[in-house]
Amino acid sequence: MQCSGCQRSSFESIKIEQSDKCLNNPFKMHMKHIVLLFVFALFMPPVQASDADGLKEMAASKRAAAIELGFAINGRRLEGRGVFITADGLALVDLSMVALPQRPMVFAEDGSELPFGTILGIFPEQEVALIKFDYSPKVWLPIAAQEPEMGETIAFIALKAFDFLKTDIPPVMGPVLAKRTSMTSNLSKQQFTRVLSLGSGLMFKQQPCLGPGSFAINKQGELVAIKQGIEMMGRQMLILLSPINTLREEISRLARSGQSIPHPLPAASNPIDLALLDEDYSRYEMAHTMGDNAAAMAHLEELAKRYPNSARIQRMAHEHLKRPPASDAAAKTADAASPASPISAVEKVVQSVARARDLIDSGKDYTGAVSVIKQALDVCPKDYPVPLMNLAQFEQQLGHSAEYGRYLHEVLAVAPEIIAIVEQTQLWEFEQKHYDEAQKLRDRVYELDRLYRRR
Repeated sequence: MQCSGCQRSSFESIKIEQSDKCLNNPFKMHMKHIVLLFVFALFMPPVQASDADGLKEMAASKRAAAIELGFAINGRRLEGRGVFITADGLALVDLSMVALPQRPMVFAEDGSELPFGTILGIFPEQEVALIKFDYSPKVWLPIAAQEPEMGETIAFIALKAFDFLKTDIPPVMGPVLAKRTSMTSNLSKQQFTRVLSLGSGLMFKQQPCLGPGSFAINKQGELVAIKQGIEMMGRQMLILLSPINTLREEISRLARSGQSIPHPLPAASNPIDLALLDEDYSRYEMAHTMGDNAAAMAHLEELAKRYPNSARIQRMAHEHLKRPPASDAAAKTADAASPASPISAVEKVVQSVARARDLIDSGKDYTGAVSVIKQALDVCPKDYPVPLMNLAQFEQQLGHSAEYGRYLHEVLAVAPEIIAIVEQTQLWEFEQKHYDEAQKLRDRVYELDRLYRRR
């Protein structure tokens, strides 16, 4: 069983946010950027067959740079991936694999077990750790100096556990359709993070081969991104990747510094929410996926008791079990005169989301929900689409057609690959009798449906 980071769903777990600066700018300025992005997306050139064949061959030749990491805990297995980035054994691995007190087993591409290496650095935003192994890999991937361009085709390498060289699992290849801000999901303190959205459908046999720590390359055979998550968005699976070109200089500095981080990680150095690696969390996710609400809530209740300091678990318990957050009890006993601790932008957004949900769930107060969400917009990145998606929904419920269309177009500017948003915008344009724009959007839906169709 893979750790919870295998399937991250920031669009589903965090439903509302975005920057107030977007609302303060004239709408024409938004439309200028929207038109440029949208025209680019509509007329993106198709990948030439020779380019695709060459990238597929390159991906096959780079499989051997991969690393397998895993634990056997209470009869189950947690798995992660990694990739060698230098000839002398530097590697980037899934951060969850170093978060637990136990040391993971580590295997090279030929199945040989490697001694656990030295942790040189931790990169929470990308959810990877830098480790130096006493090993000289036959294949490694240099980190690309630049992130992929919009429309550039890259290969997300699918790796079968303990059989990385098995070539009947083809890479997931497609163009980069969007670059935007997302939110981490496995960290104790969530962060905004930059992601690339890869436009491709998935084969059934590819899905279990895209675990946390899986990586993507460009046509030069350079490492360009690490898996951030796979999110269900209606009938579409969004493949989100974290670009890592910005880590090059820091990795070089850490490799030269001679400093290391001990394992087990000191609490202050461990950014992972350990509740998400717990067996009960895996059981909760399974029960939730299978529609067994009673079992899912029972596992969530147990997690909430065992992990009172897990903000995510406590928030889920508040939302699904209608329990007061653990922080409420603490707040009642705290000294009222003491100043409140400053909270991060992400925490402000999450709190606004929870309040807005409560307003909708308790009284269908869409007007109040819109007001609450807008309070968080001034601390939210402009290219984080979740709040705008929710604002569009709420304005539609309120019958505010102009505002509904405005937020749809703003979402489309930063998430042009989400089929549901393109469809909603197409219907809105049709209702406004903008028939030419509606037809362009309908054509785009067909194009995206073909691109994301399950292989």
